[in-house]
Amino acid sequence: YAMSTQNLVQFFEWLKHSDWHPVSLKQIQQARQQGTALPKNAVLLSFDDGALSSYSHVFPLIKEYQIPVVFALVTSWMNGNTKAIYEAYGQGNQMSWDQVRDMQASGWVEFASHSHDLHQGILANPQKNQEPAAITRQYLQSKQRYETDLEYQHRILQDLTTSRNIIEKETGVRPISIIWSYGSVSLQVEKIAM
Repeated sequence: YAMSTQNLVQFFEWLKHSDWHPVSLKQIQQARQQGTALPKNAVLLSFDDGALSSYSHVFPLIKEYQIPVVFALVTSWMNGNTKAIYEAYGQGNQMSWDQVRDMQASGWVEFASHSHDLHQGILANPQKNQEPAAITRQYLQSKQRYETDLEYQHRILQDLTTSRNIIEKETGVRPISIIWSYGSVSLQVEKIAM
């Protein structure tokens, strides 16, 4: 869940002297579209959730080491769903859109969607188990049934569209990727995201 600033500095120092080469999402996209090769041992660095420490601790190091990085933003958290981010990081520990724009202006930072509101567990069955929202057919307790495929697809598409539109509105740049919450992904949800 967390890495100390000291350990991150050590990692960036190691990376600077290693044979690994940080790349940006834009470089990956260009390589795919134009058939150009990425550097040997290319690595993409990402940080999830939009916690304030991304701005206060990670961002200064990115500028110092000049390393391209992707930050995955949960847009509902950025836009006021404070209960969820407070549970994850404590009160007052989320980045602001002004901080996001400051990071973007550096030229070292890109932003990906981390969903709008899929960064949670949802009711997965009548036994009240919670499962990751992106890959689970929600159990609709009031109707005593599961989401249909169409309802599921609509919920996921609406969430991803909302996230993309908010990031584009706030940064002026349309995100080109999603980093799935909890790493929970399926072929069906990937198709919806395309």
